[in-house]
Amino acid sequence: MPDVMIRLAILPAILGAALLLAAGPAAAQGRFQVDPQSRFLHQLDHDHPRTVLLAFAECLVEEEPEDVLELLEWESLSEPAAELIADLVDSGSYSDCLTYSRQPARQMTMSERAFRGALSEVLYYRAHPSGISPALTSLEPADISQQDFVDRIAGAASSTEESLVLFGHCVVRHAPEPADNLLRTDIDSEAEAQAVEQLAPHFGGCLWEGQSIQLNIENLRAIIAQSTYLIANDIEQRRAPPSERFSDSRNSNGRPPESRS
Repeated sequence: MPDVMIRLAILPAILGAALLLAAGPAAAQGRFQVDPQSRFLHQLDHDHPRTVLLAFAECLVEEEPEDVLELLEWESLSEPAAELIADLVDSGSYSDCLTYSRQPARQMTMSERAFRGALSEVLYYRAHPSGISPALTSLEPADISQQDFVDRIAGAASSTEESLVLFGHCVVRHAPEPADNLLRTDIDSEAEAQAVEQLAPHFGGCLWEGQSIQLNIENLRAIIAQSTYLIANDIEQRRAPPSERFSDSRNSNGRPPESRS
């Protein structure tokens, strides 16, 4: 299925820094136990690269959960995020996960945005396999002021990525059920395209006058996945007993989670 270009009502369509992730010559061989019921393995199809990335992400979530969680708490394209990605690449789990996702070339190339989106989608789905997170069903729209928007962009490692985070958070807060529905569709399916159409009416209200972005369906899904996971996880963490909270709960700007959602 061709890319679906979404033109919203002043941001360029930048894919983000490309990551070439390659396994070393002494790659470990499959410590990860394959779950025959895995949704992401069931969808795995090398003719659809996004399904490969999701299977790869599922393995990393299982093998390196602490590093994955910490990566998603740091700002995109920041130094701490780059260091965590390097640690993941150097780990034996990384090589195992190339095997798990059936990568004969022993390497993958992706944007950090796509990588974050895949990790977020796996984490969200594994936490809520049967339906939308209860944390999202009582969400109220929360619009950010223009000054807060300007401040967030000015302080970000990447103004483009931070703008997209703010856009994604806004869309999810205004349309949590359609966002959840998108993440439950098969990659490159008609259902996925229809889910995007259901979300589309909420895009314009999440942009400032004169602002526009262009996203293909891959990047839109990644942005929505990251925002859906971050918002749901933030609320769930705040509701959980202190002993059950992630001990290093920073958001992607290194600020308290509530300042992002």
